[in-house]
Amino acid sequence: MNCDHQKRDPLKRMYKNQLKLVLVLLILLSTISITEAKSEDSKLIFVPTNDLIEKINIDPILDEIGQEGFNTFLVERTELIPIIMTKYSDVETLKQTVEQGGNYEKREAKSLLYTYLVEKQVEDFKKSTGDDSEVIILYHDIDSRDDTAKQLSDEIREELKGNIDPKLLIATYNLFAFDEKIIKKTPEEVSKIVTSDTYKQYDNGDLDESSISEDELNQIRNIHEAFKRARRDLNRKSESYPPNTFLRAVPDTYYDLEREIFEEQYASILKRSNLKIDPGKDVTVRVSGASDDQEMVDENSVNLARAYTEHNDITLFFGADLYIDTFILGHEWLHLKNYCDVYNYQFWKDSNEDYLQLTGQGCVNKYDDVGCCEDNPRWNQDGQFLEQEYLNHIENLGVGRQCLPKVCEGKVELKFDKSFGVGTYLCIGNPCDASNPQGCWDVMAKAFRQETLDLCFDGKDPSRKVLKPKEKEYYDSG
Repeated sequence: MNCDHQKRDPLKRMYKNQLKLVLVLLILLSTISITEAKSEDSKLIFVPTNDLIEKINIDPILDEIGQEGFNTFLVERTELIPIIMTKYSDVETLKQTVEQGGNYEKREAKSLLYTYLVEKQVEDFKKSTGDDSEVIILYHDIDSRDDTAKQLSDEIREELKGNIDPKLLIATYNLFAFDEKIIKKTPEEVSKIVTSDTYKQYDNGDLDESSISEDELNQIRNIHEAFKRARRDLNRKSESYPPNTFLRAVPDTYYDLEREIFEEQYASILKRSNLKIDPGKDVTVRVSGASDDQEMVDENSVNLARAYTEHNDITLFFGADLYIDTFILGHEWLHLKNYCDVYNYQFWKDSNEDYLQLTGQGCVNKYDDVGCCEDNPRWNQDGQFLEQEYLNHIENLGVGRQCLPKVCEGKVELKFDKSFGVGTYLCIGNPCDASNPQGCWDVMAKAFRQETLDLCFDGKDPSRKVLKPKEKEYYDSG
């Protein structure tokens, strides 16, 4: 769905609640509900983005699934037309269709795979969280976040060139304002000044400054200087940054407009699907390809972005290895319930403080309740690492340093992770049961690298669960 940019007003959106193709999959119902509908329950609604089909690398996924796994999936697909089940029943045929088939056949085949990937996430989601939300899979796609980023960054660049009205610049001027009086003005008030004849005369150097009051003149001068700084900064960024990174310069406005574009398209899809949602309760899961965000690319040009969560909106990047890390949906959904990542103590602590400011309550989950992470405050007092006490504790537990199973202690390097800041090390997280550390793991811990899986877990990710806090707290979590 193409959006009419003239109908969107970023100035009004700044203070509201932050609440192109249409893919109609002929082989499936337009909407699939894979749980029994319960009106009183929340819904988990999956909707694909328009980059999903292009950015799924089908070969490694099908290699991981295997023929037997795909057969099981097809047997359970009671809504499929029998001829389609025959058409795509063979994994190699499915691969060939994607590589050599026409555009329609490719989309048909990959959309079948989309269903498989979603259902694997849902299966693990229910196991790890115990939640029984009604699950609905939609097949009408919406614009990806990367497409929206490009669209909005193109608009800003046109504004910088003076080709279109500076709506986005007006909405973001506060980021570059230097006077407290300016900051207190709303974008609407600034827009009124900037579009006035007096301001235009000042901008062109034609204003008789004696014709207006000193306060009005200072106001115009300050706003004019703020825009000058905004244009200078944004022009510099626009020349060297890709859309996603460039738009970080105007995050509030970008977020408002991105939400507006999404909501327009999503509302249209819901209407066509005869679905009604409760924004305060139901969760939307955007299923995308791979992120173009350059800030998440590692030294090997691999994009680290698997998923992220904002309000009641989760985005999963299936172009990453989510066919292996099927617990990611549960992990992201729990963030909506004030569960925090447990990658290291500082990361957890920062999240805890954020939740306290936003909701008055901290993280639901404690950090390292088992006490096997080296950065647990229990083992770090007055600037000293109580190493012997720590070693005695993990020896009694039967786990290795940083919670690693004994079988791989000393063999796995817990590398720094670009996405969590320089100088932070990762604890592998808590096992569900320290006496059987290979069987089950905390769902809020990080996804394991393949090397870790091979050395510690026989190549397979252990099951994931929400860990309930122990009766004894090892440290002051505030």
